[in-house]
Order: sequence, then structure tokens, then C-alpha cells
Amino acid sequence: MYPKQYILTRAKRNRRMELNVQTRRQKRPTLSIWHLKALVMALVALTLVVLPGLVIVWHFMQRAHSTQLPCGVNEEVDPYSLAHSCYTKTTHSDIDVVMVAVKPTCITQQAVAGINRFIGPRSIIVIAPSVSKCSRFETMATNVRCLTEDSVIPGLTKAVVSDYLERSYGASGESIVSGRSFAGWYFQQFLKMGVARHLEGLSEHYLLWDSDMVPLQPLEWFRNDRTQVVFNTG
Repeated sequence: MYPKQYILTRAKRNRRMELNVQTRRQKRPTLSIWHLKALVMALVALTLVVLPGLVIVWHFMQRAHSTQLPCGVNEEVDPYSLAHSCYTKTTHSDIDVVMVAVKPTCITQQAVAGINRFIGPRSIIVIAPSVSKCSRFETMATNVRCLTEDSVIPGLTKAVVSDYLERSYGASGESIVSGRSFAGWYFQQFLKMGVARHLEGLSEHYLLWDSDMVPLQPLEWFRNDRTQVVFNTG
């Protein structure tokens, strides 16, 4: 048998444990009518405020996703195709565009399409290395006129420029830098400067355009009844 003091101590400990269990049960939260009201009000707020906001955000995301470039191209349309641009056609019927190009590519084709849509010149004059390449350029648009590079400025050819650089600066005159020869680069600059004097029938105001640039929006060239020449960037 256990001593009497041990039995009393164990009985007290058991009593304290029972009291602790009862206290925990009393402190356990219960779902009252006020809790139900608060839950209902939260659901109503979620329905009236949060969900409409999510719907609006989703709507604008869908519009942004389906918007064309620069005014809109969706997933089913080539973003670089100018035929789907929402801009209206611009016309400068008294301006010619001069472009020096080494060969016809998909980039030059898009450049010609963009020039006709966003600049609308009277004609696009392409200066190319050979007659065969000129024939391909002239199929890109009805207003494209192509000239061979050796026929623009009398006596000026790439070979002449190359020979001059080599005689003046030695072997470095015909060096290749970033895949381009000095002679070819200088020859293009001489052509761009010389068209103003040697290209017959060129418009009074003309635009020199790099063949690898594709316009994507209307461009403004003049202000104040053409008394001020401008070039808007961006």
C-alpha cells in the first residue's frame, strides 16, 4: 500500500489536471451569431468590390494583349507586318526617297512598305550594285526606281575609291572593319552626297534613307508651311 501522504498528493495532482482540462474547454472559441454575420459581410464585400476589380484588370490585360504594334498586332498577326497597322497612310507626293542598298532582303522589303505607308513619297530611288539586283528591288513597289551604283556619278565606282585609298594610305586603305570595307563605306557616302547634283529629276526636297531602317509610325518632316524642316525622333 502507498503512504497516505503520497495518495493525497496524487489526488491533488489529478484534481489540478481535471481543472486544467475544464479551463481549456471553456476557453475554446465557439462560432456565435456575430461570427456568422462578420463572415457573411466579408463574403459580400468580396463579391461587390474585389471580384469586379479583378474582372476589370483581366479586361485591360486582354486588351493590352490583343493590341497591335504600334497600334496593334495580336498573336495571329505578324507584329512586323505593316499591312495590319492602324495608322492611316501618309502622303508626301512631292518628295523622293533615296536609298543605297547592297542587296534585296526581307528587311529592305519591309523598309519599302513602311516608307510608302508612313512617308508616302513620289518615288523610292534605290541605288544597287547590279542590274539583276535592281530588277528585284523594282518588284517591291510600283514607285520603286532602281539605278546601278556605277551609273549615278560619272567616273565614280567602288574600284576607283578603293584604288585611291590604297595609293593614299597603303594596304590599310582597303581594310575590313566589322565586315565592311573602307572603300565600300566611303563609296556609299559619296553616292548619297552626289545624288543632289547628278540624279536627274530628283525632287527639290528629298530624303536619304538607310535600307535597314523600317518606319513604324507616321513621320513629320516640315512645319510652318514647309518653312521649317524637322525630323521627329522616337
